[in-house]
Amino acid sequence: MKLNPMIHPITRITDVNTLYDYLEEVFIPAIYKNSTDIQLAESISPHLRPIDIANRLLGTVRLRQVRVDLTENCQVLPLFEQYTVSCYPNYSPGTASKVAFGPQQRFTHSADGSGIGYEGLLGAYGPDGFMQLLASNGTLASQQIQQLRIDGFLDAATRAFFAEFNIWNSNVGLYAVVNFAVEFGASGGTAQEIEITTMTERVLTVGGLGTGMDWFAFVLLILVMVFVVQFIIEEVGELYQSWRTYFFDAWNLLDWANMVLLLVGFTMRMLLFSDAANANVGIEQLTNKESFQNISALASAATTVRVLNAFNCVLLWGKVTKYLRHLPLVKGLIRTVWDAFDLFLPFLIMFCVGMVGFVMAFNVGFGDKVSELRNFSESAVYLCRAFLKDVQLMPVYDITPLFGAGLILLFYLNMIAAWNLYHTSSWACGPFAIFSRASVWTWTVFMSLEHLAPDVLVEILSYITHNSQGLSSFGALCQKVNGTLNEESAWQHLCQKYWHSSDARLKDWPMLSARGLYRALEQWMPMEGFYVLTTAFPWGLLALLRIESGKLCARVVRFLPDTENFSEIEVPLFEVSIREEKGNIRSSISAPWLQPNVAATVAPIESSQLLASTEECFFHEPQDWRGGPFPSPPCLSTGGNLGYPYGLQDYIDSDSDQDEVVFLSEKWSPGRLGETEGEVKQHTSAMLRDMLGSSRSIPCDLALIRSPDEFMPADPSVPRLRPGLYVGDYAHALYGQFRVEVLLLDYVSLTPDEIRAELQDPRRLFGRPGGGHPPPAQLQALAEMNQTITFMRVVKQCGDLHVPMGATTFVAVCADVSSVLTQTPKPSRVQNRQTWSWESVARSWRGFGTLATPGFARPSWATGWLVQFAHGTGDRFGFVWDRNQDAVVLKWPLGRSLTAS
Repeated sequence: MKLNPMIHPITRITDVNTLYDYLEEVFIPAIYKNSTDIQLAESISPHLRPIDIANRLLGTVRLRQVRVDLTENCQVLPLFEQYTVSCYPNYSPGTASKVAFGPQQRFTHSADGSGIGYEGLLGAYGPDGFMQLLASNGTLASQQIQQLRIDGFLDAATRAFFAEFNIWNSNVGLYAVVNFAVEFGASGGTAQEIEITTMTERVLTVGGLGTGMDWFAFVLLILVMVFVVQFIIEEVGELYQSWRTYFFDAWNLLDWANMVLLLVGFTMRMLLFSDAANANVGIEQLTNKESFQNISALASAATTVRVLNAFNCVLLWGKVTKYLRHLPLVKGLIRTVWDAFDLFLPFLIMFCVGMVGFVMAFNVGFGDKVSELRNFSESAVYLCRAFLKDVQLMPVYDITPLFGAGLILLFYLNMIAAWNLYHTSSWACGPFAIFSRASVWTWTVFMSLEHLAPDVLVEILSYITHNSQGLSSFGALCQKVNGTLNEESAWQHLCQKYWHSSDARLKDWPMLSARGLYRALEQWMPMEGFYVLTTAFPWGLLALLRIESGKLCARVVRFLPDTENFSEIEVPLFEVSIREEKGNIRSSISAPWLQPNVAATVAPIESSQLLASTEECFFHEPQDWRGGPFPSPPCLSTGGNLGYPYGLQDYIDSDSDQDEVVFLSEKWSPGRLGETEGEVKQHTSAMLRDMLGSSRSIPCDLALIRSPDEFMPADPSVPRLRPGLYVGDYAHALYGQFRVEVLLLDYVSLTPDEIRAELQDPRRLFGRPGGGHPPPAQLQALAEMNQTITFMRVVKQCGDLHVPMGATTFVAVCADVSSVLTQTPKPSRVQNRQTWSWESVARSWRGFGTLATPGFARPSWATGWLVQFAHGTGDRFGFVWDRNQDAVVLKWPLGRSLTAS
């Protein structure tokens, strides 16, 4: 059972609507899932609903919320004293609401005498509230959640929501009390937590499950208490004889603390046996699956008993050292430890004083932004963990890089220098003092850094920056630090930490020093990924950059249709070789199209400087275009002269006034698609040489394809299609060699307000290059649904003459919109353009596709259907216009060769 999956973590719950979405998409499917294990468990026993083969729900799920009353006159500033402001305040016993609400006042307040309170991040809440029990059937429970949404069970007055249920494992007799809590603060913040408390049958009943081990544990417990009583009698006699000196012995105080804790734990254990026997845990649930029993109080008491026993273990074994002091070796050890306290105690004081200062600094500076630093105690724990390298302080750096970096550096330097500071300060302030305290502190910091191992030094400095130049600049502190930073082991540590380098992965690399290797990885590794050759507008060519054998290799990837699949063909674009000269990394570029004696470099440029670039669903007009496959800039022309490709002027529409275009290169005309891999490779290489290697000085501009969110919404109404790059064969003779196009799929969720904003100014989904084009008229109806809607957006990375690269080709509505959008019959069969065979449709969604005349002129949105095909893998889909019955089947073809790094 997964209540916090990566595709929909609980941290995404930010308001009431997202909480309802979580309950419908994650919570209900997790609790009421149906699988082979569930069916097998139900065949074993029909009592209690199973959630897997070994665990069962003990009853049903209870939904509970605490609310506050609407308060009048909330204004606190003189500016608003003339106005009456109403608000929902923070939760407290005085503001808690017990008034019924909802349709016909169906939601009433209930008390829970057997529950316990909950202390969260935003407040403390009692066990009472407005409660609803879910049905034991998944379908009915889902319908209940939908009805609660309609009836407004959760609204602005809700301050905390709880989903409570109990799980029982019949194999080991284990109970789990699960409490899923969401807090809604008055300021708009939220806090989410899943709290699971476990207890065994042994803590609820004498003898537990009746096994020999359970009875043996109970007998040992009784024997321990007999010894405790005997020990108390002895201690009372000793106290009576010499009460004046008794409490001056610290061992006696430790003995009493141990005995009191044992007595308290034993008493709570007996009370727990009594309460569990009176509660009859699970008896009612065996006959009525729709009932709920709150056993959180029993679980809390069992946890308290375990904590007391754990603390007693520490005290008992700590007292053992009392008897070890008579051994000669131990006696010498104890004497050494006590003598060391003369030096250790001042250090401990200095360390604690410095820690308190930094705890206050981090709490005041970042407590409102980092939850781990919200109060003094949690800030102290977080900084102690940071000092022990258990957590990182990067969240502080990300919030304010300048102030955060300075505070992190001061923290580590002060904590490391604390031990040395005491001794050097004492020496400097003695009768032979020659330095001021400030100079001593500075000298101490440098001395502390000087004596650090190389890997420890760079590990500390990497909290400030892991840039090679930034790390090298710390060598200016002193000569020894500079020498440490020049050691190979320091940079080897950084290469392993940030780039996971190993001998096996670097065996084919050129010989580089550790620092040179780090600089090379730092420069070239972030460049790996898929790109689009933008100077090939409007078609675009897909390029893959990756590091192989110490070289940055760029290859154009083309696809050749092969029955129902695609063959991947890689054509070399360029290679960047690296070498090290006197500590500096040099690179050289080689390319099949690069003319002899011509130097080339790889450098980043702004997107606005690309001849054509892709960013979200927009592409930018070229700043400068001299030559190439087009006689004039082809993008963003509303009535432009793009025309049709070389030799295909006969296809010009009768209603278009396009002028004939004569291409400067026949190799870039659509022509026809090659039939063999060798033919495609040869023709693509000739195209690259013709454009990039000519005298027209056309640059090899590459635009990185943005990475979509790597998750699919958990809503069952959303297509189960992975975000990423897909390939489809448009199978049109007009497009020739560019008929196979690459598209990027991702999901976008818009709230009702964002949908209305898209109506006024389409940018996120329905934007067009240059603007000025309205979204689909049906978007108004979607806005009136007043609910968050998930859309699937598909953007062309390699396009055609009608819809070029960078433009959105279609958008699908991943929701039930049958009540608001004009329906045409859903297609049951669609003709595959690649194979021209008819395929059955498994699922379909309403959508909007792009239609345009050549040159992306007069673009418009037309309604259609996103269809998912029944045969083959799940990632086969296409878009069908309302008036057509054929579709381009898009597939996820990227194989192992394209995803290897």
